[in-house]
Amino acid sequence: MRFVVYARLKDPAARQLQNIIEQTVSTDTCDFCDSMESFYSRLFAPCNKRPVAIALPYDAEDWEVLQKIADVSNGVKIILALSDNKPETLRKAHKLRPRFIAHTTGDLSDLASVLLHIAAKKSVSS
Repeated sequence: MRFVVYARLKDPAARQLQNIIEQTVSTDTCDFCDSMESFYSRLFAPCNKRPVAIALPYDAEDWEVLQKIADVSNGVKIILALSDNKPETLRKAHKLRPRFIAHTTGDLSDLASVLLHIAAKKSVSS
């Protein structure tokens, strides 16, 4: 299982997200990207297995690229980490049909559980 993560690592919420991911799954299976261009290209790089996309969107451009990924990806699971729970942000998030939505303003232990579940499920089916 490969996880492709987008977060601007200078952001404290991004560092919190990265810490949770690194504590939960092997760092050998994670690609951390601090630009949306890098995230997009790594997400669609040739690979035997479909990756799981984990994103912490920041602006309208990020949301546009995430929508494009949701539209063109065939079976890529999307997990979102949101920095707020404003109605507009939640509307954008749900349009992407994510597997899980986490909020960086709270406890991310639920995200760790989801990642463990996905990783375990993939290792059984591999």
